[in-house]
Amino acid sequence: MTPNDSDIEYGTHDVEDKYVMLYGPSKALCGTGLAILIILAIMGNLLTTIAFILDKSFHSVYDFYIFHLAVTDLLIGTISMPFYAFYTISNLIWPLGRIFCKIYKVVDFTLCFESILIMLILSLDRLLLLAYGPFYTEKETMRKARIKLGISWLISFIIYGPEIILWDFLTGKSDVESTQCEVEFHNNYLYIVITAIIEFLLPFVVLTSMNMIIYFKIRQRGRATNNSLSRRTNSVLNSCQETNLSTVNEKPSTLHVPAAYSSQLVRVNPEQKSKEQWTRGRDVKAARFLSVLVIAFFICWVPYTITTVIKSFCAHCVNENLYQFFQWLLFAKSSINPFLYALNSFRYKRTFLAFFSSVTRRGIRVGPVNSRGTTMADLVF
Repeated sequence: MTPNDSDIEYGTHDVEDKYVMLYGPSKALCGTGLAILIILAIMGNLLTTIAFILDKSFHSVYDFYIFHLAVTDLLIGTISMPFYAFYTISNLIWPLGRIFCKIYKVVDFTLCFESILIMLILSLDRLLLLAYGPFYTEKETMRKARIKLGISWLISFIIYGPEIILWDFLTGKSDVESTQCEVEFHNNYLYIVITAIIEFLLPFVVLTSMNMIIYFKIRQRGRATNNSLSRRTNSVLNSCQETNLSTVNEKPSTLHVPAAYSSQLVRVNPEQKSKEQWTRGRDVKAARFLSVLVIAFFICWVPYTITTVIKSFCAHCVNENLYQFFQWLLFAKSSINPFLYALNSFRYKRTFLAFFSSVTRRGIRVGPVNSRGTTMADLVF
């Protein structure tokens, strides 16, 4: 039988022994820094979602995944980060009660893991694009994209949700002080190691592997395309040479390209090659963007993951202030991602600049973006 709250033994850990308390100027400085991070996460991801909704040129499956990642990061910026900022500024004292703490932790852990799964889906999508080629749009539909994202949300909740909710009831005790907000399994090293493998190590290995495969496939396809174009060009030139040699009035050393072959050269060289180069450039840019996402994921997540594992073995072996810094480094990825979108995509950058330009001149204007994404409509504060 599940024990009642009155049957649960609660821990009594003194946070002051592990944490340098924030007072006066240090609290103000810390609060300002956290506020900047939160504003960047909210504004950047809000602009990304607006760009997707208003600009019809963004409505591809790939852009839908980017939009979903931006929505996830926006939720982290509006839910996870503000409440944890309040907890941090309050010197790790949680006055909102144990039930609300559990609700918050379920939402926070689900959102953070979902952001990782979407990066996996993005990398898989680019891999499928290279594998399917011209059949990609037929095979990868919005319906399939929604199914993948629905499954990812379910997995994100299952990994942490039930454990956060039921751990203390199933064990009959709590290792978390009533004035703190922490997951009950934070001292269970076996569970922490397993979730660290599932949440960080496996995704990082899979992401790195998929991006390496994407890189080599792009190189392989580029070489094949260049070889194909060279063969076709040489074939046309050889035909031209044979035609000239068969003409008695022309010197054999002089090569004249008849009109029929000249048109073939135009089709083979400038137009075909330009199209192939554009496609390859697009694929390379997408692969580069995914690589930057993976690097940012590694930098922001690895310190938190390693210190969390260490703390599960030895609670006093990690400085609590350093651990809180790593927690905020993890959250910072939600603030960084929108800048990565703008750096990678001229369309996102153009929409962002149009938005800020409209704010500067007339206030915030909301409405449909035109076909070139250069204006936002007309609702002025």
